[in-house]
Amino acid sequence: MTPRCRSIGPIESESQNESDADSDGSAIFTDNGSEKDSDSESEPDGDDTDNESDSGDESFNDEGQLPPEHYLAEAEGLDVSQLRQKRYSDGTQEKLDQTTVYWNRYCEHLNLNPLKHWQWISDSDDTVRFLYGFFAWRCDIRRGKNGRHCPGIKYKSSLESFWKWWHLILKQETASGLAKETIIKVQDIIARVAQQKGLELTRRPKKNMYIEDVAEFARVLLTTTETTFDCGWQRIQVLLFCQLAAITASRPGALLGLRYRDIVLTLIRDPEGGRPRLFIYLTPEFTKRFLGKKAPWVPSSFYHEVGDNLAN
Repeated sequence: MTPRCRSIGPIESESQNESDADSDGSAIFTDNGSEKDSDSESEPDGDDTDNESDSGDESFNDEGQLPPEHYLAEAEGLDVSQLRQKRYSDGTQEKLDQTTVYWNRYCEHLNLNPLKHWQWISDSDDTVRFLYGFFAWRCDIRRGKNGRHCPGIKYKSSLESFWKWWHLILKQETASGLAKETIIKVQDIIARVAQQKGLELTRRPKKNMYIEDVAEFARVLLTTTETTFDCGWQRIQVLLFCQLAAITASRPGALLGLRYRDIVLTLIRDPEGGRPRLFIYLTPEFTKRFLGKKAPWVPSSFYHEVGDNLAN
């Protein structure tokens, strides 16, 4: 029976602690140790002495800084108008662009200048009346981009989403949104338009896909001869991304951003014996690369429960 191996880390740390304790004890009863300790405590670090010496001299030269012309050129070359656009992803920006197209069409239908009319929007009753007509027009049109036929808005939730997109554009154009009192009035006219146009009050139902559907889709994808691929690896890739979408519930655009560095492989010991099992873990960072990873949210009741458990 082979002896169990122990890590040398704790042994070294214990021996090191003992040697440190011996040295500290000897330093207490010797004059040299006390002088050494007093010297080390009285002498500051080298960086602190440099800062103190430089603080009194205002004309020191910093080798890290560049000439003033460099910083002035960077400040002049910054395009401030592009900063706010970088806050939105490609999918969000596409929705904003579509809403802008509808805004331009409605203003042109009323013989108004779309760009100048943004500045006319304010917290007034005229703005509320204008939005009432705008939302009613949006429900009536049946032609979309390039004259293509569109079914129009059928659900109240879709009209509410359209209003939120429009309000985001208003904040971009005027650097301010509508007041809370005006927003309440807008919500009332949305309810009135939904009643007049006969919109469905329930949200648009989402299509559900069960694991049995995923299995059937994988079987058909692997055995069908009706669909051809330029390369056999493409068939495997389509199957992989479909399974990832079913497991992680991530958007297709986020799955396309998956890289090898986002995959973590871990060997898990089988409790019943045998070879270890391979566990594949996908880090969630690849789905939040545009605005960054969200901070974890912990309810306040969690801390109260932990405090009560510790008290008991």
